[in-house]
Amino acid sequence: MQLNQIKMSRVSNDLPVTSTNPAVRFLEWKAKEGYFSYYDKGAGENIKVELPIRFAFLEHYHAVRGWDDKSNSRLFSNEVLRIGQQELVVRSFGDGVIAQGLYTDIKPIIIGRGGKYHRSIYVMTEEGEIYNIQVKGAASAVWSDFYKENKSSIFDCWVEVTGTDEGKKGSIKWLEPVFEIGKKLTKKEDMMANAAGQQLATYFNEKFKPQPDEDEDVEVIDQEAEVDDIAF
Repeated sequence: MQLNQIKMSRVSNDLPVTSTNPAVRFLEWKAKEGYFSYYDKGAGENIKVELPIRFAFLEHYHAVRGWDDKSNSRLFSNEVLRIGQQELVVRSFGDGVIAQGLYTDIKPIIIGRGGKYHRSIYVMTEEGEIYNIQVKGAASAVWSDFYKENKSSIFDCWVEVTGTDEGKKGSIKWLEPVFEIGKKLTKKEDMMANAAGQQLATYFNEKFKPQPDEDEDVEVIDQEAEVDDIAF
């Protein structure tokens, strides 16, 4: 790669497929408390992740998550790179498939069943492990803005979550993560991140290619930063 060339992706489109998600930990942003947490199966509880945290960005996707009162079970979907072009298949553990199609077409069904738009971000830790970070509502809009502003450097530097900012709409308040660009990756760290990106690529069952423009996806993300999504 030439020195003046912008890196657009770490995910190759020429690798075999595996059904095992390579992420070893799944973090969710808690807007009320202002921190990430993950569920520890061994301990049977949610574990708080103290800030600041630092990671290398690999790739991000669009997905639906939530709780379906009708079937009293969790909602989930596949993850897509281009939400305006690729179909989501939304399922509940109780009822199976509840909606399938482009997000804008099935959004009323999703919302009616308790689903919420999520940004699913795959990252590499300083130890070389792959984590998945889930953000929704205001936090997804914050990530979207950060990504747009730093597209030219986000693959070359560490990303840091340094603290929180307070958001407010009317009487409702919440906390948003503060993302910042950190130090440039060393050659060794960049090689580690590339290897993690290739490992991630084997998980997805479609051929992902670099996307030079994500404006269409960003519009959908920004529409989801609604108060109803923020506090839960």
